[in-house]
Amino acid sequence: MFLGHWVGDIHQPMRVSFADDWGGNKTKVNAAGEKCDNIQWLWDQCLLPRQTPEIKLAQQYADLLPILSAFSQKQIADWQKANVIEWANESLTLARNQQVKYCELNGDTCVSNSQQPIKLTEAELDALSLILNTPVKQATVGLAHHLDNLVSNP
Repeated sequence: MFLGHWVGDIHQPMRVSFADDWGGNKTKVNAAGEKCDNIQWLWDQCLLPRQTPEIKLAQQYADLLPILSAFSQKQIADWQKANVIEWANESLTLARNQQVKYCELNGDTCVSNSQQPIKLTEAELDALSLILNTPVKQATVGLAHHLDNLVSNP
């Protein structure tokens, strides 16, 4: 259970963002039609119901086979080869993505978004949900790979 939770967290961009913001808990959002009022909660809970059909199917049936059939063998192999540092860096890059509105890049520095609460429209929420699809898929494949390795190499 711990491994599953940890793999999910490292693929959640706000979990690897900035300590002074408590991982997005201090960044307020006003997301159209959503109850989530900070950016971490938005990424943890409110974007998930907007997922693509294959993600919903995998969540509904807790079965990895339908979700794996949606990926190329190269994608799966690349995601299985990725290490923890790569996962964290991908999440940090996503947190710094301008479309996420979490912060504004000033050179290499990500400055907290001073326009709070961050206002997000339905269209922006749908776009963020599509962005979230990739880390959810990567976490699924990565966790399955690590669990397989634990079972076959105890």
